Amino acid sequence: MNAAEIHHYLSIQHRNIYQEAELFTQNRKKVAEYKDVLCHPFKNELGLELEGSTLKASNGDIFNVEDDVIDFRIISTKEDKVNIHWSELNKTLVNYQRYLTPYVLLNSLPIYNYIGEKTGLNKIKDALVIDVGAGTGQIFGTFFYHQESINYFLVDPNLRLLHDQFLRLYPKIATFPLSHLLSYAENLPFKSGVADLVLSLSSIDHFKDYKQFMREAHRVLKNGGQILIASHLDTVSRETKKVNEPNELKTIVIKNSLMKKVYNRLNLKFEELSRKFHNKKRGNIEDDHMHHFDGTELLEKSLKECGFEVELAEVFKHNFFIKAKKVSNFEL
Repeated sequence: MNAAEIHHYLSIQHRNIYQEAELFTQNRKKVAEYKDVLCHPFKNELGLELEGSTLKASNGDIFNVEDDVIDFRIISTKEDKVNIHWSELNKTLVNYQRYLTPYVLLNSLPIYNYIGEKTGLNKIKDALVIDVGAGTGQIFGTFFYHQESINYFLVDPNLRLLHDQFLRLYPKIATFPLSHLLSYAENLPFKSGVADLVLSLSSIDHFKDYKQFMREAHRVLKNGGQILIASHLDTVSRETKKVNEPNELKTIVIKNSLMKKVYNRLNLKFEELSRKFHNKKRGNIEDDHMHHFDGTELLEKSLKECGFEVELAEVFKHNFFIKAKKVSNFEL
């Protein structure tokens, strides 16, 4: 479907909160348009050439391309056991994704809107952005103000699709093209010094070796390029700042009538039962968190060891972000 067809289709679908989601393919760039910034993920000195439905390195290694998605996870054929394993895992993740609710969307968007405003990175222009652990790539449409000037790369070992609730709120993500790569954070398939910004949003705790990811981010970034890491903490931090209630809300008088209390209680009970039924249909996936963080100190220390200068770090409630810059005179 093109963008108009997607929006027309959604316009006639009456969606309730717990309805199984519709999933759509991203508008993906043709590999030929961006292959020149890519390299062998395990041998960075080797470039790649497009040959039919594969990318081939000068040493003969081949990476498959299907539906404009490059598979950099392993040097293999489609029949490889590892690829079969990933294919099975993707089916589980896609099913899980179908049952993500607007509750998740509406509570996560303000977090990244806040991070964007605090760091100023939501206003970046004319930049090559590598989003590592990007999931569906919806952050391209929901975080940045100037998508039309950004060369965006979605990097994730799992192949996931766009959720209809993002498309309803952010129609641009059906239009702007992105480059979709299946790859690990520890072996980024990009030439050195090509990126202006590397993102890791709600993904750093899933990486097997986050220090190796930081070293790779340092390598692919230009001198002075920036990295933004954001995720959640296991517990609510004591560092959280008290948020003042907006004055306009203080003027609203709410009557605590018996009828209102009964209504709210019934509404919450209905929500609880609906959520339990919904979660049962969705199924569960194994906890794939490799790390658990209770603050930013460890990540800040690691960034400095990997050649970055931390510019801004903040913890709020059970979330955090770190913005850092590549130090040009640093050698790993």
